[in-house]
Amino acid sequence: MHIPKVEKAIQDAAMAKGIPLLLPLMDLEEKQAISVIDILAAKPDKILEASSRYDVATILSGKLVKKRTCWSSEWALHFNNKIERWTVSCTDLKTNLNNALQGVYEYLSVFYALRNEDSIIP
Repeated sequence: MHIPKVEKAIQDAAMAKGIPLLLPLMDLEEKQAISVIDILAAKPDKILEASSRYDVATILSGKLVKKRTCWSSEWALHFNNKIERWTVSCTDLKTNLNNALQGVYEYLSVFYALRNEDSIIP
């Protein structure tokens, strides 16, 4: 399902963090490979299978819920044969997605950070 307001907010949050983001097409092929129930149940095998067509190293899946006055979310980052999970409490949409992408940024920045032994400076 495409919701332009949400798509723009997540793209803006990713851009602010410098994280490249590719949203799924959700075409017929994807709709046959994975259902909303699979995503809400956070079934890693289904998520990874449906995402395989994109040839990416990192997959972010999540559930974003509109409540009366705020948005809450749950996220799973599939990377390096591990799954990192976190939640974002009820906030406005922009803040919620910024906090969600901050979780991605923090995890990947630790993984990709240069360590002393990797330093290019002698």
